[in-house]
Amino acid sequence: MKKLIVLLIPIILIFAMCKKEEPEEEDKYQINKEYTMYIYGSTECPLCYDFMEDLDKIPLVYTDYYINQDQAKMDEMWDKLKDAGLDTG
Repeated sequence: MKKLIVLLIPIILIFAMCKKEEPEEEDKYQINKEYTMYIYGSTECPLCYDFMEDLDKIPLVYTDYYINQDQAKMDEMWDKLKDAGLDTG
């Protein structure tokens, strides 16, 4: 069960962590400028790498945080999940 939760965290966070910003200019990737996407993943998660690789192909702009290397970002992730009503514990 814990593995399932860990695997679903990057997917859940994509929807929970988007923040609206003003678009700078119109182009075919306008969504890149409307939202800032934060991905909280792990260096040991192949799904995280695959997902970010897919985003790079679009291309979508995102900021990635590796929670297995940064305790502060892990705490931030859990706080944001709780604030979004997605508390798992």
